[in-house]
Amino acid sequence: MDLSAERARIQERLPRPVTDEDLASYLMYPRVWLQYAQEHLLYGDAGFCRRRCSSTAWSPGRRSAPISERGKTLIVRYLASSEPHEDGTRTVFFELNGQPRSVRVPDRSQVAKRPPPRKVEPGNAKHVERRCPGWSPP
Repeated sequence: MDLSAERARIQERLPRPVTDEDLASYLMYPRVWLQYAQEHLLYGDAGFCRRRCSSTAWSPGRRSAPISERGKTLIVRYLASSEPHEDGTRTVFFELNGQPRSVRVPDRSQVAKRPPPRKVEPGNAKHVERRCPGWSPP
């Protein structure tokens, strides 16, 4: 396999230099990595999302079992969700340790009437990319 040629093929799809990790991931899982790279460009780094809620259905008022990390206990209680928005998302309302919170999440059962807004337009000097704490450029 010509690694230089594969690296060049990936570079055509990225606005940043291809890292060794990018290349290795692409070679092992090309379709999955390309989808990941596209969503990373649209939505930024989601690496902070380390846990997923269980796949069981949530009903209003239902509490999750406490999620424990070192020195933390997180109790999540689902309250409600909004009607679908034009971009194919819904707002989910919940309590985290008794504090009200909301987050917009994709509703895969809906077809978006308009595409989601881009966070950063590649090549536009007027756009500034958001940097998460602990993030370092490749």
